[in-house]
Amino acid sequence: MAALIIGMALVTYALRAIPFWLPLAGRSPRARRFFDLLPFAVLGALIVPGVFQATEPPAAGVAGAAAAAGLAWRGRPLIVVVLGAVAVTAAVSASF
Repeated sequence: MAALIIGMALVTYALRAIPFWLPLAGRSPRARRFFDLLPFAVLGALIVPGVFQATEPPAAGVAGAAAAAGLAWRGRPLIVVVLGAVAVTAAVSASF
């Protein structure tokens, strides 16, 4: 268990430290875009499996994620996005 935690800490540190290890000035526009979008890809990789595994039935997690995406897309505050996703997930879970 400790090895898993240490491994995750090292990966997290490496992803955050890459911009400091590699100077921005020498990067091509394509590499710069890659490093700019890397945190979003990692976040998606962490969130998507949880959407399908966190609730029973999985449709509740999908509905909550869709509600969160819709609220965030409309520019709602973070607390509204979170509470809306929780409410939708709870409602769908209760209906099954």
